[in-house]
Amino acid sequence: MAQYNDKEIAILNQIIKTKSAKQAAIASELKISASTVTRAIEKFENDGILKGVFPFLDYQKLGYSAQSYVLVKLTNQSDQVKIIETIIKNEYITEISSVSGERFDLIIKIRGKSNDIIGDIIDLINNSGGQTETHFVLKTHKENVGQLLR
Repeated sequence: MAQYNDKEIAILNQIIKTKSAKQAAIASELKISASTVTRAIEKFENDGILKGVFPFLDYQKLGYSAQSYVLVKLTNQSDQVKIIETIIKNEYITEISSVSGERFDLIIKIRGKSNDIIGDIIDLINNSGGQTETHFVLKTHKENVGQLLR
């Protein structure tokens, strides 16, 4: 694991906080040189810590008002790779995680413009050897795409 000094951690936290890697703005905010910020960002990228800086979108305003978590129990463990390969490229699936526990094997996060889109994905999973339990999101209280480092 790479080691980072306090200045580098501060730079990384600023990127997380602002969702931006604008060197001049980070340098100004932290009162350090832009070249220090540039070197730190290059180090993060080379170490694989920073894989890009992405916009934080308001999905509701873009019309993606349906969101759900689909819990998947595999009828046969060998189906996991097949299910993941079947759904991984779906544009509405934003997260797929293998999880521990007896009840479920996968948790899938889906954002769609309608419940019909989510239903189609659930049908696809069920037809690929998974048994699903779906939980529709009523309200998101906190969504943090980057956790500040301490």
